[in-house]
Amino acid sequence: SSQTLTATATVPAGSSIVWYDAATGGNIVNPATLVSTVAATRTLYGQTSNGTCSSLTRTAVVLTINGAPSAPTAPGNVTVCETG
Repeated sequence: SSQTLTATATVPAGSSIVWYDAATGGNIVNPATLVSTVAATRTLYGQTSNGTCSSLTRTAVVLTINGAPSAPTAPGNVTVCETG
């Protein structure tokens, strides 16, 4: 099964957040596409943009994907006698 990740942050009115894979430079990433089927930790960096200018620094956010637990094990089929 897949899950959707939504990453948000508080920014000034009229601005939006752009997520990157590095503190400086790097590539723009869409947090919703970072779905993984294995446990992993990634750091994303948010930068405010008002459409004309961007913030001078980025804020780091750590994304932790926890692995799913193992399925339960059963002892196998059980046969019992009626009581009563």
